[in-house]
Formats: sequence, C-alpha cells, structure tokens
Amino acid sequence: MTGAVVAFVALAGCAAVVAGAPASRHPDRVGVDPAVSLTLDKHVLQRSGERVVVSWAGVRSPSNADRVALYSPARAILEPHLHAPAKYRLANASASHYGTGSGSLLFTVLNLRADLVFAFVDGDNVVIGRSDPVAFADISEPLAPRWSFWSPNQYLFSWTSAATADPVVVIDDGVVVNATTVTYTRGDMCGAPAATVGWIDPGHIHRAVVSGVRPGSLVRYRFGSASGPLSEEMGFHVPSDRHARFFVFGDLGTADPDNSSSALWTEPVSLQTTRRVVDDAGGEFVLHIGDLSYALGYLSEWDAFHHQISPISSRMPYQVAVGNHEFDDDDSGGECGVPYSRRFPSTSGSNWYAFDAGPVHIVVMSTEEDFGVGSEQHEFLSGDLLGVDRRKTPWVIVAGHRPFYVDSTWDVGEMSDIVFATRLQRELGDLLHSARVDLAVWGHNHSYQRTCPVHNSTCTAGAPVHIVVGTAGCELTRNGRPTPPSWLARRIDAFGYGRVDASRTRLAFEFVRDDDGSVADRVTLSKDRVAVT
Repeated sequence: MTGAVVAFVALAGCAAVVAGAPASRHPDRVGVDPAVSLTLDKHVLQRSGERVVVSWAGVRSPSNADRVALYSPARAILEPHLHAPAKYRLANASASHYGTGSGSLLFTVLNLRADLVFAFVDGDNVVIGRSDPVAFADISEPLAPRWSFWSPNQYLFSWTSAATADPVVVIDDGVVVNATTVTYTRGDMCGAPAATVGWIDPGHIHRAVVSGVRPGSLVRYRFGSASGPLSEEMGFHVPSDRHARFFVFGDLGTADPDNSSSALWTEPVSLQTTRRVVDDAGGEFVLHIGDLSYALGYLSEWDAFHHQISPISSRMPYQVAVGNHEFDDDDSGGECGVPYSRRFPSTSGSNWYAFDAGPVHIVVMSTEEDFGVGSEQHEFLSGDLLGVDRRKTPWVIVAGHRPFYVDSTWDVGEMSDIVFATRLQRELGDLLHSARVDLAVWGHNHSYQRTCPVHNSTCTAGAPVHIVVGTAGCELTRNGRPTPPSWLARRIDAFGYGRVDASRTRLAFEFVRDDDGSVADRVTLSKDRVAVT
C-alpha cells in the first residue's frame, strides 16, 4: 500500500508524521553560521554500527523543525539539495535545544563505503553548521550477510562490501568457496529519486554457492576478501530435511534503534518484528512476501534494511517475493526492481521461483508482472504446480505480494485490492485448486486475514486456505468491509508475523502478535481435514 508524502519525514502510509517537520525534504542551500559549532566524540569508526555523539551549540533561533542530518559521502553536503541524507534526528529530541540552542544526540552509524559528515539544518532548510568528516578504518568491511535456498543441497550466500578483490566464504572445515560479484549503477535506475537525490553507490554484491552442508547442522563461516579483511565468525543453521519451520510476513520496512528517521518512510514497528523473529526459536528460514525495505528510491535504506535483518539472514535462509515497492515505477521510487534483483537473486533468474523445504514445496510468484494465461510466469506456475511430487513434498504453498482474497473497501482502479484480487482469481484460481495447493500467503494489505478453504469465493473442501500477513511494520490498513465476506474466517488488525510448522502429515500456521508475543490465531491442516484450535 502507498500513502501520500506529507513532509520532509514523509511518513504517511507507514508511520506517524513527526511534529514540527519542515515542509521541504532537503535543505535548499548551505549558509554556515560561524556561531554554530558541531562537534563529535569520535572521527574514526572501527566497524559499522558504532555510535557517535553529535553535539552542537550557538543556534541563534531554535525551532522545532531544526534537525541534525547524516550525509555520505561527506562531499554531498556541498550540494545538499542534490543529495538526500541517510538519516536525521530532530534537534528538539535533545531537551536543551529549544531553550539554549545547544544539545547533543546519539547516532548509530552504518558503513556506507565512504566518509560521512553531520550537518545542522535549520527550520528554513539551510545548512547552518557541519561537522568535520568521519571515516571508517576500513570502508571495505564485509557486511549484509544473507543466505537463501538455491539448487537442491545448495545454498546461496551473499554479502556487500566496497572491495572487489578475491571475494570468498570460508567454511568451518577450511573449505574456501569463491564468489562472483555484481553491482548496479545510477544509470540502471528508471527514475527519481533513485536516479537523483536518493542515489548512493551500493558497493559490490558478492554471491557464493555453498554445497555439501548437512541438513540440520550448524555451519561456522567467515566471509570477505581472500586478501583481507574477513568478517567475524558466524553460524548458519542448515534447515532440516524432515520438517519445515519458518516465519512468514510482508511489508516490513526499516527503523533505527537511535530513533532517527530516514529520508522518506520510517517503520518503528519493524524493529519489534525483527527482534521477535530473532528471539523466536521456532523457525529455520524466513519467507518475506514483498515490500522489504520501503527504500522507495532512497537507496541507503537498503543498507539499513540489511543491517536490521542481518541477525536473521546471517543464520538462516531469507527468502523473498517482490512487492510493488520494489518493482513498480512510482511505488519503487525509480528502482524498478534493480536493487531487489541484485540483492536477492533467484535460481530461475526471474522474480518467480520455487524451492523445497523438508516436506513443503513453496512457489513464489510475482504479482507485479504478467501472470495471465499464456504469459511466461503462468507457464512456469502451471508447470511447477502440476508437476509437484507429493510423495516427496506432500504440502504445497504459494506465496506472493498482492492478495488473492482480501477483505478491503479499496475497490476502485485496476491496482485496487478488490479489482486486483479478482484478476488473480480469474487467471490463477482454477490452477491453484486443480494443483491442490494447500496454503497461499500474501501481504500488501497491512492486516492479518485468514480464509476458509476457498475456491471461486465459496468455501470448498480441499481448496487452498489463503492468509494475508502484511503486518510486519508498515501502518495497519484498517479497511475491512462493514459486512465481512462469507469466506473470511478471521481478521486481526494487529502487527505480527506468521509461523509455520510442517511435518509430512500436519501443517500448523500461527499468527504471533508483536506486542506481547501471543498466538492470536492458529489453523492446522492435515491431509484429510482442516482443524482450527
């Protein structure tokens, strides 16, 4: 879902607007006031995620719209109207600012593969003060570790760094796996702000295919450059081949523990979701069904997103589906799927693919591309779903971003919830039913919804159960119909995530609330009935 941009913080659609936010997103010009000082407690950082205390004094006319912003590279501050900040905090978060024109704030600083600078921007959108530059001891620090299912008995490991030489993963038994490297450029973007004020060099994305790991084992590994540096040792928990236990959610976004805001949207609840998943011992991989970072063309948000999910993606596969905010021209802010596809490639080379996890076969589709009868994607979906070996994987799950069945009042326009869901049902409903799909999971609508087993909008034994779980971070969509559809079994307007536990004979889906960790809904499927407890 999208929302109108309302101010510099532009949080409509995913968070509340910050009081006192200025009317313009970017400073108009630099007009340094010699009376304003901006000092830091450190100027060289040893690793990504270090904290810096920024202090200021001498602001002559404090206002509620004053803010401290981080720019990278440091030279971006020379033309602030051409470069969005990576993050900022309102100066009045420091209690002394409004009364004295001085204060201090804490910032968590990510390694964006370049130096950086802090700027003080006043309520008139003028840079009136700036710090000395801050550097990282090593801008080639390997970051953003992420695993994903690849071919049978193989996993893909990816990471990001400024370095290009000799990228490797070193497995605990000393095996060195070489990686390939890709990137993307400003010219690959399809529009603003990704190609303009939101652009930041992504560095290099490295990919290594790791084979021969034993299901259910713990693999110790390090990654980086063969000539140095390598990361600290991490642990990858290889999923079991006897069961499938995983988390599923959509519409996450990013937020920062230091309470800073990004250049566009910020989703504070996303931190709660990722922390819950980190602490939840019940899962072996993640299925994130679209609307990942909500970068929307402000590309440093991809670094923030990877930093936020790295405690998860460094230890288990992180599978994704493409959403409108990754792919569509306007909704992606000019990214048009490029950062997404470089960072999260699939075995098929497309935004639709399939993989096995124990007794479950999972098919991920792209709701953002043609899925009509006769399309390349429809041919893939038909061939894959009708060819599943149920002796090997008795359960079949379909996943995508926009929902197949949805309780929503948004019914005007071809991309509205109801019109789009009707199209999905028309083009794919018979296929999912004839292929005996057990469960389908979707996002986009920011609510939790569960249907009965449904086909042609009628509760039908043996049909798929559809679940919407777009509840991971972006503001809830409270637009249920006054009279719920007959096929709707449960709706919960609360933040949370799904948890799946499947053996060969039983599949349980639970919706876990973010606020208290309770299980708010549960459905259990067996091969001969659906039981709700």
